[in-house]
Amino acid sequence: MLTLINRMCWNSAGWRYPTATADEGGYPGENGFGHEEWNFNLDDDVDGYVYAYVYYKPPPTTLMKAGGEFRIGFWALEPGTRVRQLIGTYDFATVPSIGDYARADDVFEQKGVYGRRVDELLKAVPTLGRDRAHYEVTQSIRRQWLSFRCPVDKVRILENPIPVDDLVSSKGTSYRFAMPTFIRDDELPEF
Repeated sequence: MLTLINRMCWNSAGWRYPTATADEGGYPGENGFGHEEWNFNLDDDVDGYVYAYVYYKPPPTTLMKAGGEFRIGFWALEPGTRVRQLIGTYDFATVPSIGDYARADDVFEQKGVYGRRVDELLKAVPTLGRDRAHYEVTQSIRRQWLSFRCPVDKVRILENPIPVDDLVSSKGTSYRFAMPTFIRDDELPEF
């Protein structure tokens, strides 16, 4: 297993749905939302797994080194203080298979997750329009943008975020959404 921390855009609703509260560059700044804004919506599980957007997609060599298993700490830049805050973890994340994505697509259709997410996205960013919102939401599964999945019971949401600088001492933390920081296992405590 490899441990990494990765940046997410800010969200004022616990990363359960988009809030358009990110004061960020990159995709969230340009589009008014980030796909990671649903990363901690545990109600959208598929057979006991939640799916997360992480821009980083591990190459085969990293997957092999990790044994296919990752511990991911998610952090966001708090808008008022600009402090990097760890907001939650996925303690046993894996890369979904093609079959996992097909199953998630079916479940999201059957449970109405796609429709609800389109409505949530339009509420946060009405200028997107329904067609674009539908595209963004459905393609997150169909184009495999949601790059990790984790058992619901291994997802940890921190009620009190922890400053990343208090945890990571081995090296600096990448501010880039696209580049995680791999850290020692002991730098990310068990919650």
